[in-house]
Amino acid sequence: VDECATIPGTQSQSSAATNIAKCICGAGSFALPHVFLEEGVLGGTLAMTACSLLAASTMNSLQQSKAAASVTRPVTSYVELAEEVLGKNAAN
Repeated sequence: VDECATIPGTQSQSSAATNIAKCICGAGSFALPHVFLEEGVLGGTLAMTACSLLAASTMNSLQQSKAAASVTRPVTSYVELAEEVLGKNAAN
């Protein structure tokens, strides 16, 4: 954990967001045919909509947490976010 704090970031924010989006879309594309096979067109569409709303809500929550935690010091990782919000013992 301490080693992560000293590693400088080498990607821009937009590059990191693009890489995460590609990972999510790539993995999700393998599951789509199975969802539609099991749930049908209507069920598959509802399942995709529900998952996209949950993903958007999660990303929004992470952004709000980062903004709230960054008041005292800049937060650049999940570990730092957990330390700031939950305390040092919870993050380790």
